[in-house]
Amino acid sequence: MSQIMNIDIDTIPLKSEWMPIDDFISLEPVPMQRFTEDRANKSSVKKMLSFFSWEQLDVAVAELRSDSVYLGTSYKAGWVGILNGNTRKYYWQNKLSNIVPSQVHVTRYYFDSMDEVRRCYDTFDSMDATEKKCEKVYGILVRSFNYTPKSTKVVRGQIITALAAVNHFYNPSRFAPVVLKVEDLPEQVLTFLDEIKAFDKICANQSNWDQALIAAALMAFKKYGVKNAKLLAGLKRIDARSRIMNDTDNRYDGITHINEEWIVHQKLPGKGTGWEKDSGLKNCVSFALYWITKWMEDQKISQLGFNWRTTADTFFPTYAALNSFLQIANTSSDSLTSITS
Repeated sequence: MSQIMNIDIDTIPLKSEWMPIDDFISLEPVPMQRFTEDRANKSSVKKMLSFFSWEQLDVAVAELRSDSVYLGTSYKAGWVGILNGNTRKYYWQNKLSNIVPSQVHVTRYYFDSMDEVRRCYDTFDSMDATEKKCEKVYGILVRSFNYTPKSTKVVRGQIITALAAVNHFYNPSRFAPVVLKVEDLPEQVLTFLDEIKAFDKICANQSNWDQALIAAALMAFKKYGVKNAKLLAGLKRIDARSRIMNDTDNRYDGITHINEEWIVHQKLPGKGTGWEKDSGLKNCVSFALYWITKWMEDQKISQLGFNWRTTADTFFPTYAALNSFLQIANTSSDSLTSITS
């Protein structure tokens, strides 16, 4: 049963004010802001913001009352960022609206940490829609990790299903397959940040990369390294759909097997993002990783092994356990150094 709460307007952590437009435009977005420029170019947004209306004057900003660290970046007390109104700022800043107001009406919210800012931001930016999650990936890469992607696939954030899958395979006790929660996005991007950057550099033909192949590429980069020359050569061949089919006994290299399947769709017809389906994401990722492994081992064989469907599930356990051990060892070493210093 709901209760009435008495509100003391002198103590609540928000206030309203009028702010000159130049001061508002000078503010940066909150670090979890999604891909503003992409959203601004959508026809529905153009229709709404190209012409001024009074309700557009209401914006919101966040101000930190304490120092805070978010995704490795430090923010000082007093930092101010735009919570709600970033797309309108873009339109006013670039003279895309028929009217640019001289002032905006600001609701200023006060927070003790950037995590509190994120939770508030998500109430403004309904993040359950897949399209908005895609935009969110770009915002995280640019604003939180200072990386501006180049490939259309990553710019548009069209990697989120693959991202959910690879984080599940890497840490199955932490993440469910395919189900992507917006609050997990920063952590999931951070876990595969170097791999996303490496994929962004080789993704020249976006139509050749579905979610399964993106997931396989990210996982292979994680296991073999983002600078592994042989892996890079193989993934660039996937990007180009390059096949080398000069063996009479069908003993092809692993990359040729992948490209052949993604051209003729014989083993896995009707490829999709459903998880447990015969031609679903789990089996498609396993198929690709099985042949990437054979490519890395310089093996030319004619057909899949009997256990190929378990490839994705078993791709990381030993590697992840070793990684965890090294992380603990490094932490212990740092702690010991700190004690003895």
